[in-house]
Amino acid sequence: MFPLGLALLPGAVLPLHVFEPRYRRMIGDLLARDDDMEFGVVLIERGRESGGGETRSEVGTFARVLDLRVLEDGRYTLITVGTDRFEVVGWLPDDPYPVARVRRLVDVPPSIPVDGEALIARAVDLARRAGHEIEHPGETAVCPTFAAGAIAPIAEVDRQRLLRLADPGERAVAIGEALDDLEAVLRFSQE
Repeated sequence: MFPLGLALLPGAVLPLHVFEPRYRRMIGDLLARDDDMEFGVVLIERGRESGGGETRSEVGTFARVLDLRVLEDGRYTLITVGTDRFEVVGWLPDDPYPVARVRRLVDVPPSIPVDGEALIARAVDLARRAGHEIEHPGETAVCPTFAAGAIAPIAEVDRQRLLRLADPGERAVAIGEALDDLEAVLRFSQE
């Protein structure tokens, strides 16, 4: 497990610079395995990224390694992408890095229709208005609610809220509310 100060959404790209000895060991252990290189990412709800002792979220996302570079001094740079959501069933001792038992989370059928294209288009528009250079992603392999949440410059607490919701309809409402808040901030800053 890799606790971070961000909530990784399915489909979102996450570049990492791994320098702490315990996480360098984790990447080394992943390299020694003969399967997909995935690890869990959870949001640090309270505390810091380095040193341990933080309070970790119980819902996170698997990060699949797309590219890995070993630096001369043993550090790593990685490009990862969020895949499936999971719930932590139990934390094991950090020996030497965080480890947990998890179960994959699966979406339920949406309670209300979701206009994914409209959500993504609105997230792209607001991100651009906020000064981010972003391209529309086109077709996405993940639920549009996650794609919109990854695009929009919203708070990590809002992204974590999306991760916790199993109903795409409820996620659409939640991302809509976060986009409403962002739009209000942008409107206020322009006045």
